Amino acid sequence: MASFIIQLHGLRFLANHGVFEEERTTGNEFEVNISLKVEVPKETISSLHQTVNYAEVYRITKEIFSTPTPLLETLAQDVAEAIKQAFPSLIKISVQIIKLHPPIVSFTGSVSVIYRKSYVDESRG
Repeated sequence: MASFIIQLHGLRFLANHGVFEEERTTGNEFEVNISLKVEVPKETISSLHQTVNYAEVYRITKEIFSTPTPLLETLAQDVAEAIKQAFPSLIKISVQIIKLHPPIVSFTGSVSVIYRKSYVDESRG
């Protein structure tokens, strides 16, 4: 089986996700990386309708990020599910959400979650 991997890297959002009141009030910066695996159709791809429109993937992600969510895990699952609904031909998805400035005293760095889901038997792809 042939496939394409379509990726969106470094999507940046300022949003009010988090468990702590401060995060929900002041917000935080997030970076999102999305990887989508789609099976190649038998014919040569000549139309956007035969593949994944990455502008639509961005729009979906941006819309979901506008609703405050306490846990990054929930947010990643919501993004993946919405993208799968829009593009049923997906066979795998990976959504990474990075919180660039976590509210942890004396902490430098970032934290992230990665959600991966396969929609086909792993032996197929």
